[in-house]
Amino acid sequence: MPWLPLSVGHGLWCSSPRDDSAAILREHVGLNGFDVEVVEAAVLDSEGETSFFVNEATMSASISRRAVDELTPQKFAQTARELVVPTVTLDSYGIPDLVKIDVEGAELKVLRGAEKMLRSDARVLLEIHPLNLAAVGSSEDELLALIAEHHRQPEPIDARNPEGIYHAWLVKGDDERAAGTPDEVQSPPPTAAES
Repeated sequence: MPWLPLSVGHGLWCSSPRDDSAAILREHVGLNGFDVEVVEAAVLDSEGETSFFVNEATMSASISRRAVDELTPQKFAQTARELVVPTVTLDSYGIPDLVKIDVEGAELKVLRGAEKMLRSDARVLLEIHPLNLAAVGSSEDELLALIAEHHRQPEPIDARNPEGIYHAWLVKGDDERAAGTPDEVQSPPPTAAES
């Protein structure tokens, strides 16, 4: 869960529960002159605190120790260190125009805290991490069911990699272009202006 960018209106905020990646993010934001709020918190399904596991030898991080120690393609002698970090929900920040979610297995938990966003017209790009979903105690089937409950469906933009990871736009169910599999690469859904 290195970071999660979210565009709300004309502003942008990014979440990074790791203080080292938050510092790097702030530095790059400043160098580029962007107006970005960096939130040092994990984005999940409720506000509070959670265990968050990091490996100092890599940027690998997750709410699951197993996802960091066992499921990361790179193998390191050093095991993950546990941090306790604050948590926020996407819905607590309003309805975004665009959000990219890359949370290393916490996809289901993040979307449970984003029900208003899922019902909105927000454009959502999601990295789907089947093995890490299982390490967090959920599944790809549960994730797809939650997405379908909100009348959206994944439109894959790349094929699954060797670990089964793929990226998909979560398009409204009435979008005729929404059918596809992770093996079919498609372009992003059109914006309201393009429709």
